[in-house]
Amino acid sequence: MCYHLVTHIEYACSHQVPDQRHYIDCNQWTCRLSRLHNPTEHDCMQQCTAM
Repeated sequence: MCYHLVTHIEYACSHQVPDQRHYIDCNQWTCRLSRLHNPTEHDCMQQCTAM
């Protein structure tokens, strides 16, 4: 499954602040969010995963 990886900065006081957001592609043709999602006509609701 594709997802976003959020990195944080943590200070000495344990306070965390979001730093960067990275898109992680699962490279599966059945994942709707992947760049490799099946481009041919198919039943996406039955064959593919949303997230």
